[in-house]
Amino acid sequence: MQAAVLSVKLRYLTEWNAPRIRHGSTLARGLGDFEIAPPDIPPAREHNFHVFVVRCNKRDQLRSFLRERGIETGIHYPVPLHLTTAYQNLGYPSHGSFPVAESLATEILSLPMYPELFDEQIEYLLSVLHEFTERCKP
Repeated sequence: MQAAVLSVKLRYLTEWNAPRIRHGSTLARGLGDFEIAPPDIPPAREHNFHVFVVRCNKRDQLRSFLRERGIETGIHYPVPLHLTTAYQNLGYPSHGSFPVAESLATEILSLPMYPELFDEQIEYLLSVLHEFTERCKP
């Protein structure tokens, strides 16, 4: 039964992804050269922006700043997988073994991303992100 439902939904995937791609592209372009780094999309590739994850070395401050302005965010993988209890019990390396993953776990933040966002909401999000970066300048 599930396979039949998914087969029907698959027909609409391109249509459903189109707004995500438009929103994600607008956000990525709008962030430009700011301290908040958008997802890296290699040339001749595309991204469907299932989530829109940015990097910011002041992630927790940014998250609070956004929340105060009515913008919710998420943190996917707040703990690198190799440091979770499940992986530690399997004998995986400890803290310091994967420094890039450990650094990213403190920097990444998922911004709102779903097809039903309005252009005005994207513009508001960008304006708040710009405001944050301006306040962080020395």
